Amino acid sequence: MYGSCSSLLISTYHRDLDYCLMMVHLSVAIPAVEGERVQVQPIQNCHRLSHVWHAYISRTNSLQKTFTSVKSIYSKAKVQGQKITWLIPHALHQVLTDHVEFNVMLTFLEFYEVSMWMLFISLPFILYSARV
Repeated sequence: MYGSCSSLLISTYHRDLDYCLMMVHLSVAIPAVEGERVQVQPIQNCHRLSHVWHAYISRTNSLQKTFTSVKSIYSKAKVQGQKITWLIPHALHQVLTDHVEFNVMLTFLEFYEVSMWMLFISLPFILYSARV
């Protein structure tokens, strides 16, 4: 059951999974302060999602390529036959500007969080990795 469900999710939504991973890793770098524009809880959820994803990639030996550039770290993995590419920004201090609509960004982030947890539940190996 798990194998067919996860294969269907990954093959259907692998492009969206790229965006999910990029948004989650980007959100980890955003400074969050309780009572400010970006709340602490979504950022903590992103930390957890990124740790679970990295644990899964590590334990399944899925990582194929990594490239470090000036702006970020590019990573590529092959998960159940699908190539997934995501970016991890460097750990630099980020400044929140008024040019970004954080409400819109957080709405997408909430959708991507749910999508990633649904994917994690469908992957059989992730059940052990979720305790990270």
